[in-house]
Parts: sequence; C-alpha cells; structure tokens
Amino acid sequence: CLSDWSSDVCSSDLATTPARADDFDVAIENSQPGTPGWQLPAKRFTRDTEAYLSRASALAGEQIDLYARCKADTFTVVALRVGYYQGTGARRIYASDPIPCKYQTGSDRDSTTRLVRATWKTSLTLDTTDWPEGAYLIKVVASDKSGTYINFIVRSPSNLNRVVFVSAHMTFQAYNMWGGASTYRGSGGFKTRARAVSFDRPQSKTLGASKFLSYELPIIRRAEALGIPISYVADTDIALDPSVIDGATTLLFGGHIEYWTQRERDAVMAARSNGTNLIFFGANTAYWRARLERSPLGPGRTLVVYKSTATDPDKKRPTILFRSTGQPESELTGGTYRCFPARGDFTVTNPDHWIFNGTGAKKGSTYDSILGPEVDGASTSTPRLKILASSFTRCGKKTKTYASFSIMTDPSGARTVNVGTMGWALRGFKQSTSEQIGRAHV
Repeated sequence: CLSDWSSDVCSSDLATTPARADDFDVAIENSQPGTPGWQLPAKRFTRDTEAYLSRASALAGEQIDLYARCKADTFTVVALRVGYYQGTGARRIYASDPIPCKYQTGSDRDSTTRLVRATWKTSLTLDTTDWPEGAYLIKVVASDKSGTYINFIVRSPSNLNRVVFVSAHMTFQAYNMWGGASTYRGSGGFKTRARAVSFDRPQSKTLGASKFLSYELPIIRRAEALGIPISYVADTDIALDPSVIDGATTLLFGGHIEYWTQRERDAVMAARSNGTNLIFFGANTAYWRARLERSPLGPGRTLVVYKSTATDPDKKRPTILFRSTGQPESELTGGTYRCFPARGDFTVTNPDHWIFNGTGAKKGSTYDSILGPEVDGASTSTPRLKILASSFTRCGKKTKTYASFSIMTDPSGARTVNVGTMGWALRGFKQSTSEQIGRAHV
C-alpha cells in the first residue's frame, strides 16, 4: 500500500464513485476512511521540487495541466481531498505512476511591472472525472523525497442552498515571492515590489500551499466534521463569473482574504442584498482592490495591484485601497482594519446574544491569544451592527486599540458576521467556544 513516499497504490485508497451534485453529502464523504501519513514534512519542501497548475479550480470531469520540475529521477502526483475523515484530515483520490523528472527553468519577465511567469512544459494532465467536489491539496513528491503542495478546488455544479467557502487565491498570489517579487516587496523592498503577479508559477512558501494551510484548512476541517452542506469556489471564480454564488445560503471566508476585484465585491454585496449571509473568519478583508487579466494559460491568471493611482495606467479603476475609492471595508464586513502585528485575548462583552447560546460564555469571558496577527475594529455608529466581543489589543510595542467580533443585519434579513481577528482561524478553532459559535453561525 501507499506510504508517504511510495509510488505503489492500494485500490482501496482511491476514490469511490462520488455522489451527484444534487445529492452529494459532506457527512457521508467524511465517514469514509482517510489516508494516514498523507502530510508533507516541512523539511522536504525545497526549491528542488516545485509545481503549479493551469487553473485554480475546475468542475469534476475537466482536465487540469500540471507543470513540475525536480532534480531527482522521478516524481509522483497525489490528489488529496481535505476534510475531517474521522480525524485523519484528508483522503487520497488519485495517485500517478512515476514520471521522469525534468528541471525546467523557462520564464517570462516584465521589467515594467516586475511580473515573473514560469513558462514550463506540461508534465502531467490531470483528469478530474470522479473526483468528489471539495478542497484539495495536490502533492508532488520526487524520488529524492523533496516535495510540494498545490491547493486546488473542485467546484459543485450548483451552489444552490449551500454554504460556500471562498478560497483566497488572489491573496495567496499577492504574497508569493517566487521569481523575486511579491506585491509587497522585491529585492529593494517596497519600491521594487511587483505591480502584477502571475498564477503561472509555484508558491514560494508554506509547503507550496501559501496561506491555505493555516488560514483555511482548519475552518474546512471543522465545517466538514459538523456535516455542514458546504461547497467550494476560488475567489477568482466569483471575479470571473459572479453567478457561481447564485442561491448560496451563506458565503464563508477564511482567515486572510485581503485582495478582491471590484466585480467580486459587487457580487458579494449583491448576494447579501438578496438574502445570502456572510461570515468572515478573519480580518483585513477586501482591503486592496485588484484587477485580473489573462495569461497564456487563460483568463484571470494575472493579478494586477499597483497600489497607486499615480502609477496605475487604468485611471478609471485604479488598484488602490477600497476605502480610498469611497468603499470602506466596513460596508462589507462591519469592521475596519486596525493594525499589524496585533496580539491579545478574545473577550466576550455581549454574552446574551443568541450566537453565544450553548457556549458557556459570560460577560468578560476571555479566550487566550486568539487576537492577531491582524485585527478589525467596529464602530457603534455603523448601521444595524451589534458588537458582541470587544477585546483590548496591542499592536506592536506602543499602539493600543480594540478588536471587535460583530454581527450586522442587512435590510434583506441576511446577517454579516466578522470575528475581527485572523487568529480565529489560526488558533480559535482549537477553543470549544469558537467551534460552537462557528457551528451556530454556519
């Protein structure tokens, strides 16, 4: 049978025929045995083995190209659907035969925007037929045991009456330093940052899965353990086709989803006006307005973020802070981004609200170290908003502020919950109260 690094596969480990979209059941999927030993050890993540995909998401049955390079003799590819799986955390859906390694180096560079795009040849085409809908890690492991992850989404054909988890692929790329520059810095700091970054390249950090492992995976596991009728999209899916969220009961966002296009924000605001609830399990949400452009691999594969009206060639829709366009993040989330680096304890101030039912929380109850590394604060003057937890927060060595857990009710009746801290995803789901609040909310 398949060990962590073997290319042999047990037939019992592979996917059974998944349910159709209209009767797919997360609880039934997670009742299946997971795959022990699926995790990629951190020490095995090196530049010697890297990979990326041609798409961030697909419907089951569509084909996805994988581009890889490695210095060993061969590599294998394993597709892991992540979830609860009786505590195992993932189930292997596909495993390839060994593939000869090639160390590809081709790339395109734009001196004006500092964009770097890998131009590697296809190493493997993945056929997603019979892959159950869900969130995935594609694990690429070379015969010298070096490896990497790629996070990927298999969408449901319909999100009607579903809780839809929105994965932050634009934010993942904004922080990606592969090729020498992210949207934050280049070799000379902020001044040499990239004004555009490509999805056509590997991820430089966090085992190749960027912020997915820390800011999204804990929420996904908890939701699937509870059997919530959840489905998944990438944020780029909404930006390219807002209809993908039609009919959703709730849109669920992870711990760090900072970069949005105008079209995505408009679509989410419209969904709420039509009765869709919003839950933000993080902070610093919808902070930067970005644009998506094509790459040679397809639409939406280039993220443009000049962070300056003066330098952005598109003066009608410059890529700047949403709040600088008259669209503060508080209109969407109920909270305003406060600071980094933040630290503090989550403190309940309104325990009589229904959201705390069954948690045992009392006024003044605190939960250690859930605040940070970034936090949002809410204002009592925000229309139809209630602050449920107001927590003292230190930012750096001198700054003091408050982080807010809030709920806002739209005229449509839809609710918007903002937990106000990235630490809810990082640490909060280890606290029984936060798990119960998350369950009640979703």
